[in-house]
Amino acid sequence: MEDALRTRTEQVFADYLEFCAREPHTPGLRPRNREAAALRTAAEELRRTYRGYFARYQNYNGNCAELLDTLMDALLPEGVNPTWLRMVTCAALAGTLLQHPGRRQPEEVTRDCERLVGRLTTRFARRHRAWLESRGGWEGFCLSLQGPLPLSYWKARLFQTFMSCILATVLIYLWTRVYRYL
Repeated sequence: MEDALRTRTEQVFADYLEFCAREPHTPGLRPRNREAAALRTAAEELRRTYRGYFARYQNYNGNCAELLDTLMDALLPEGVNPTWLRMVTCAALAGTLLQHPGRRQPEEVTRDCERLVGRLTTRFARRHRAWLESRGGWEGFCLSLQGPLPLSYWKARLFQTFMSCILATVLIYLWTRVYRYL
């Protein structure tokens, strides 16, 4: 009997990692489904935001699957529940490990891609299956990205707005004082 969650998890991770494994400056294929599109978007945003962190793992020449296991163990130690952010981080790390512009043979990239897809699928569709199911599976992932922005986002924007208002008030006050003497 086919395991639908495992199959879907494998498809989503395979779509993202195949997208990452392509040669630089070549267009990637369209995402296979909306979950794959959501993972691409979330992972690329994470990689762009934390470019310095992910840059450490580009052009890695060792065993990518073993390094990914080590990194996933650090991100998701035993007894710690996953989050969507941790899952996206694991996928983004795997995608980064596949980036070797023009330095590797296509067979080697394909082999690494398959291994990394297998490791991610095993981690999330087997080891953290109960968590994934309790969050609504991949539909829950898409829904979590459509929700309102987190409170930390709004706090930062409120602070920036408040500081801008104070600065504008100070500048207007100073301008009126200087203007009087001209």
